[in-house]
Amino acid sequence: MKEMPWRRFVTSGPVWAIVIANFCMDWGGYTLMTNIPTFYKEVLLFDIESVSSVGYDFKSSDFKSFFF
Repeated sequence: MKEMPWRRFVTSGPVWAIVIANFCMDWGGYTLMTNIPTFYKEVLLFDIESVSSVGYDFKSSDFKSFFF
């Protein structure tokens, strides 16, 4: 079995493109996840708690896994 060329792997452009794309996707997802309830309440004047299923979905800790 050949030895893994870690230096080539870590300095590879496509690998860094995947890492950066994944970071940006997660950053955007968590930004939306934490700011959507505030946007609904302050901008749209929508009381999330008045609609039980929507209120639970936005407050649950598994928000990302629920929608993605």
